[in-house]
This record gives sequence, structure tokens and C-alpha cells, in this order.
Amino acid sequence: MNSRPSPNPPESTPSAVLDNCPGEKSAELPTNVVWGLSRNDRWFWGILLIVIGGLLTVDAWRRGNAAIRPLVVLADRPPEEFFAVEVNSASWVEWAQLEGLGETLARRIVDDRDEHGPFQSPDDLLRVRGIGRRTLERIRPFLVGFSGETPTADDSQMEAASP
Repeated sequence: MNSRPSPNPPESTPSAVLDNCPGEKSAELPTNVVWGLSRNDRWFWGILLIVIGGLLTVDAWRRGNAAIRPLVVLADRPPEEFFAVEVNSASWVEWAQLEGLGETLARRIVDDRDEHGPFQSPDDLLRVRGIGRRTLERIRPFLVGFSGETPTADDSQMEAASP
């Protein structure tokens, strides 16, 4: 028996030689590539998407519970700054800042003051068309500076505290 290879190669050799030739390309693609991603790439992107989804879920859960938390009031005292309207010198812009009064009603108040003179008391505002008892009671805490008004102890403290 001769251990030397035979000089004639087996019949499958020509195709094996063509597959190994650099000039020839094989028509078959590797079976582990999908959408141009290898198996390791798919694992990486899959884990990354799971982590991002988990983080988004935790964030949504935390934001959803934030709206349910009760509001904690630290003090029951009124705010130190207080908005008030000087009734006999305020412009319509200042009047319009009061809740429930719009631009039109604020302009009517200023026009009435210019035509009929300064307001002597809060009840004088009732002469303005569009201001009723309910509206007057709602804005009364924010009105100061009537002509017939005498200063009280609270007013003098507010004036001393203001710069």
C-alpha cells in the first residue's frame, strides 16, 4: 500500500478550487447575518433596547406618581407681598390685573373716574356699568386709597414696611 496521495484529485476538487479563488465570489451569504447585522450585533442592540425600555418605564412611573403626592403647606401665613390697586390713581392696566376684571371693564372704571371725579368709597364703584355687588365684594380686599378714607393702624404698618 502506498501512502502517497494519488496524482488525480477527486472529482469534487474543481468546485472547491473555484470557491477558494479570490476572483470568484460565492453566491451564498453567511447564514448568521440578518439585515446586515451579525449575531453579536443583534444581541447588543436587543439588550440595549431592553435597557432603554426599562429606563423609560421607570421614568414614566416616577413622573406619574409625582402628580399624586400631596402638597405640603409649610406655613399658614399670607404672602408678604400684596397686590393692591390705588383706586383714584391706578391706570386701566393696573385695574385689569385684578381677577375677574378684563381690559374693557378696567377702561370703564378709569373713564368713570375721569368723568365723575375720584371714588369716595368702594361702593362708588357700583356706578360703573359691569360692576355688581359680587364683583365688588371679590375685588374689595385689593382696593386702597379712597378719598374719604382715614388711615388705620394696619395701613400705617404697611406703609412703614414698604420701601
